[in-house]
Amino acid sequence: MSITFPTSDLRPALPWLTAVAGMFFLNFGARVIFPPLFPAIEADMGFSHAEAARMLLIFSVGYSVSLFFSGAVACHMRHRTMVCVSTFCMGLVMLLTGLCHDEWLLFAGLLLFGVFGGWYLPSGLATLTSLIDPQHYGRAMAIHEVAPNLSFILTPLLAETVLRVADWRAVLMLFGTLMMVAALVFFKWGRGGEMRGAPLRVANARRLVVRPTFWALLCLFAVAVGASMGPYAMLPLFLHEIHDYTRSQANQLLAVSRLSGPVMVLFAGVATDRLGARRTIAVYLIFSAITTAALGYAQGWWLVAATVLQPLSSVIFFPAGFAYISRLFAEEDRGLAISLIVPAAIVIGNGLVPLALGWMGDRHWFHLGFYSIGALACCGLLLVRLLEESPAAGSPTA
Repeated sequence: MSITFPTSDLRPALPWLTAVAGMFFLNFGARVIFPPLFPAIEADMGFSHAEAARMLLIFSVGYSVSLFFSGAVACHMRHRTMVCVSTFCMGLVMLLTGLCHDEWLLFAGLLLFGVFGGWYLPSGLATLTSLIDPQHYGRAMAIHEVAPNLSFILTPLLAETVLRVADWRAVLMLFGTLMMVAALVFFKWGRGGEMRGAPLRVANARRLVVRPTFWALLCLFAVAVGASMGPYAMLPLFLHEIHDYTRSQANQLLAVSRLSGPVMVLFAGVATDRLGARRTIAVYLIFSAITTAALGYAQGWWLVAATVLQPLSSVIFFPAGFAYISRLFAEEDRGLAISLIVPAAIVIGNGLVPLALGWMGDRHWFHLGFYSIGALACCGLLLVRLLEESPAAGSPTA
């Protein structure tokens, strides 16, 4: 039976929503596969903690600049095609980066890797929301957010499995090959995303940046990305150096800490639809502040508990954050809003926060870094008051 998209019934759209989430799994997995490799990369390349974290900053700069200008590319092709091109090119660059033995070639590969990665998010979300009606956005975003949470679980296990028989470069080459194959499959059989993107226009951007809600969202996304990626990036080094875990034990705990994420993210999607995005974001900030600060002072089994609980907070935020954007901004402004908000959040949260944690780690101040992230989450509660009430699901967007 033929299905017309967008559909008001979530069930017929589930296979195609899952396919989009599968592409996001690979896109996000390619980004988070580096931290589990950091101990091996440091030993092989002679990097300090801060130099290893610099790899994330270089990627984040390329990703953010590309995401900001993604509309200039997306206006020339369908959103679904954009998703495929982004994933295939990321895989190709990852494969070639695995062949690099020079530090500067590695950094150049990471920059280019970020450039292609930045093309995904606006087109991926546009493809996703083209499949269902607005009343299901919270649940659809939750399905999409299962992907990064599975990536957090599976990529450390994949990395550790390959590291037992090969080096870190083989991990990159294997994952890059998977990405290229998946892109070709999705190009052939994927659905949704038939429309093209809109180029960046100064007038449209001005209409968004004059709203206090825009700046509140930007800061909240930066806090959320930093609270998620900062601890994730540095925990293998933190556990290995400060708490005497082996590399294998640290990566296994890192994977275990994310096990409840895929279930929790579905709960977060339902909570967003029922409680509203503002309340859900406030709950996230309180939980994030407590659990992230706990990483800095916990010992023994309390440290294990803090490591397991801390990622749950980030799971709560992103379905609420993206659903809020999808409901608040008009359809023609959503991609632009994401292209303006997420790049800054990625540079700060995925680049500068891990770099700062690595710098503190080189001085044995890891605990101070975790306390600081917790304090930023507390400050984020003040920003929630600036968020406008988004329209109810299914109502016209503001």
